Order: sequence, then structure tokens, then C-alpha cells
Amino acid sequence: MTSAIMIIDTWDKYYPSLSFLQTPMERTVLRISKLLQRWKGPIVLAAYQTELPPDQAVHFPWKHPHHLIQSAVARRNNTIISWNTDEVNVYLKNNNVNHLYYTGFSIPGCIEHRELGIHSMTASGYKCEVVIDCCLNLMSHNMDEADIIHETYKYSITSGYKFCFGDYI
Repeated sequence: MTSAIMIIDTWDKYYPSLSFLQTPMERTVLRISKLLQRWKGPIVLAAYQTELPPDQAVHFPWKHPHHLIQSAVARRNNTIISWNTDEVNVYLKNNNVNHLYYTGFSIPGCIEHRELGIHSMTASGYKCEVVIDCCLNLMSHNMDEADIIHETYKYSITSGYKFCFGDYI
């Protein structure tokens, strides 16, 4: 069996009223990109509510996965860009994946509760870990980047999830 990286909700834009999150989001995207340069295994990019028909896309400020992540994933052969649970599960099965490393936005939030999030995938039998330095808490009420990162780490550590750092996978 093998491991895969699961990238959740690294969008091209976020809510304009939360612009203070832009810098930490960009830095997290750069850390994910650095991880992808070293990673040789399967990769799933699941950016929910992207690539929607125009009549549905008006509800969200994001339209696509972040361009840096999307291009890094698209250049590889052993990847999938989808937020369709059935499609991703077939991909994971075909690649003999039993272990998922989670990156992206947000913990708490989407990384946990999306259909491809930790809760669902753990219930489906996958071993799941949070790559703590490649995730970010977008639900923070702090405007200081250090406090946002602190909250991300604190939540990840106290949640009981197994976690690791991108440099060590």
C-alpha cells in the first residue's frame, strides 16, 4: 500500500473582507508547492466549488484551484484534480493508497469536514495525517499572522489527529 497527498481547498481567491489572510495563505501555498516538488507518490487536488457553471459560480469568490498548486499537480502523471468523492476514491483504489497526508485550507473546517476530509476518509478506512506546516486555519479571528499560525498548530495538535511536517514525508 502507499500514501498520497490530499490538498483541500487551496483556491485562487478568498473572501475580500478577509484580506488579512492573503499573506499566510500564499505562504502556505508555497510550502505545499515545495512539498509537491519532492513528493513522488499520488496527489489529489480537491478544491471544492471550483470549475462550476457560470450560474452557480457567482456564489463564491473563488473560481479555480490556486494556479501554483494546480500547475504543479497538472505537470505530474500520478495526480487527480477533482472534488468528486466517487472519482477520487476510484483513483485512490487504483493507486493502492491507504494513507493520506492532508494539506490546504482550513483546519478546523474543510480539511476535516469535506466529503474527502479527514472524518469521511478515516471512516472509509484510510490512515490520515495532517501536514501541520502545510495547513492553515482560515476560521481564525486573529489578524496577526503569527497568531493565525499558532492557532493552526494548536488546533491540529489538540484535535487528536496524527500530524507531521512537510520536510519529513
